[in-house]
Amino acid sequence: MYFENLGLYLTYSCNLKCRHCSQDGAVNRGASLARGLLENILAQAASSGINEIALSGGEPFLEPELLKLAAETCKRHGIGCWVVTNGWWGKSEAKTYARLAALEGITGVSVSWDPWHEEFIHVDKIRWIVDACKQLGKRVEVGGCFV
Repeated sequence: MYFENLGLYLTYSCNLKCRHCSQDGAVNRGASLARGLLENILAQAASSGINEIALSGGEPFLEPELLKLAAETCKRHGIGCWVVTNGWWGKSEAKTYARLAALEGITGVSVSWDPWHEEFIHVDKIRWIVDACKQLGKRVEVGGCFV
């Protein structure tokens, strides 16, 4: 086996316009993976020995149906499934918990938060995500760009 992990962009779209982003504030790019292509990639990944997928973008939570499909497919194939997010969807402690609980196949969450994201995302949302992950037994990490 050549590698065990795979990163996939679910979408190029992002709801933020962070000044540092490699996606260059990709709000209007709009391209997302097609459902059939996503299912095909995940099935091939599973049969190739991939044991963990990282779903990224843009912002994966802007494509809730694709995110749910990917999480369910990964779970069915026994593949770990991380989602890399800016955390905008953390609306309250209870809603954050409910949103993550509904995505059983997500095994880990990586939240991007730094001075650039702070312009758009209040730190409470990040805390709610971290707390929900801990309560649900999902791995969690917070990463960012600090210069």
